[in-house]
Amino acid sequence: MIDRRDMLPARDKSLSLFRVEQFGGDALGVLKDINGNAALVAILGVNASLFDIMPAGLRVHSEVILALSNGEKLGEFLLDPDKALQAPIDLDKNSTRFPLHATIRLERGILSTWNSEAYWPTLAVAFAIGALFGRLS
Repeated sequence: MIDRRDMLPARDKSLSLFRVEQFGGDALGVLKDINGNAALVAILGVNASLFDIMPAGLRVHSEVILALSNGEKLGEFLLDPDKALQAPIDLDKNSTRFPLHATIRLERGILSTWNSEAYWPTLAVAFAIGALFGRLS
């Protein structure tokens, strides 16, 4: 059971987010205060396939992580969890509206060897995620 003191408030103080442990993995809990005596709670399942946003050529050399601002992971996509990324670089974005943090981690060397023409769609995805967080702020 989660206590309100463990929930992370959004910029709109009537909305709070929290991590929920489930049998199949973690989920995102959302609490919306209706008034002083009532609130709505939703539990949203988080599946790793939601974070499979990298092109095939980068997928094996990257990982995508969504976490709460307190560091609790909500979900991640890593093709081979037993293989550590070599000299990774992180592309991070914090939401100004919600207590969420997104990270795209790539092996530094893969960017120099990967087809630069095909790299532009990846940058577009990274910028779209950044724009989404910006729009939500």
